[in-house]
Amino acid sequence: MESRQNTNSDLFEKYSFSGKSTDCGSPESQIVAIMDRVLKLTEYIKKNPKDNVTKLSITKLVCRRRKMIKYLKRVSMSRYEALINKIGK
Repeated sequence: MESRQNTNSDLFEKYSFSGKSTDCGSPESQIVAIMDRVLKLTEYIKKNPKDNVTKLSITKLVCRRRKMIKYLKRVSMSRYEALINKIGK
């Protein structure tokens, strides 16, 4: 459990607007956490292609991430652009 928390704090520090490792509530941090989780689940699906529950979970996470990105774009265009430049999409 600690390794996941350390990984998330590293992600939060790298991608958050404030640059703090404890900033887990900002939209940027949440988007990055969801993105990291989707990438890990995608690797799992490659090994276990018949796991339909995990496929559904990935779909739900992608939808949640898309909503968060739309929210960030609506609230603060500068923060949205900074995040998009950092994550490379």
